[in-house]
Amino acid sequence: MDIRRAGPDDWEQYRDIRLAALAEAPYAFGSTLAREQPFTETQWRDRLSRGATFLGYLSGTACALASGTSSHELVSVWAAPSARGTGLAAAVVEAVLAWAAPSPMTMWVAEDNTAAIRFYVRLGFSFTGDRAPLPSDPSRHELSMRRSPPASS
Repeated sequence: MDIRRAGPDDWEQYRDIRLAALAEAPYAFGSTLAREQPFTETQWRDRLSRGATFLGYLSGTACALASGTSSHELVSVWAAPSARGTGLAAAVVEAVLAWAAPSPMTMWVAEDNTAAIRFYVRLGFSFTGDRAPLPSDPSRHELSMRRSPPASS
């Protein structure tokens, strides 16, 4: 298992895993495959020049991703089915949390994505009480969650 922060030169790996995520789990994201598939190299590079994106690798292949925005929001979390249960998804999320520390991190999760909700609760996220329509499908809703950094000792 290897976790690396992706930069603009990693745009092709990032594009490939992001499109794989949107294809495999369209119900989990605020965007769609149809929206992002036509993005140009410049658009992919630009995404990697803002905030921080971490890719998780198994046997040299990128199998997980998680990003953090400059406003301390966790976005774009996904692990390939072959990487689920390995701890790789948790490792990329923890890398984003370490990048954002000591700030708290917020995120949104589709309210019907129970596996993701269990995952985030295991990582120490809790519900804020906020609920909003899912941008990719306003007939569904997403819930806000937050994780505060551990108290200093």
